[in-house]
Amino acid sequence: MEPALKSVARNLATVLNAKKGYAEAAEVFGLGDYEEHLATNPLIEALGREMLRLIEDYEPRAERPVLTFLGADSTLYAAFQLQCEVEGSPAAFWIRMHTILRYVTVEPMAPGPDGGRAPA
Repeated sequence: MEPALKSVARNLATVLNAKKGYAEAAEVFGLGDYEEHLATNPLIEALGREMLRLIEDYEPRAERPVLTFLGADSTLYAAFQLQCEVEGSPAAFWIRMHTILRYVTVEPMAPGPDGGRAPA
């Protein structure tokens, strides 16, 4: 059986990589169309709100989610940190979105002092 944090990360990646209007399950499933490079604060804020709504709607194991935008890097990724509870324990995930391709990766953060470091 897959560990809970890996299962949650896999599901979040599936949810956040779905594109609204193209997912077979429901028309409202997935992220909207962000054709800009996410260079403006209103776009980042809108994306963050939509991501948080999808997390709340489609991943109930991530209880009390808080999503924080960490910034963009030179490789065209926008980075977010999701803090929540999974199975009653604190959990955190790195969420990275390629600002042009709109591909999203989700990785559980390791607990402990090294857990705050972004994945390479």
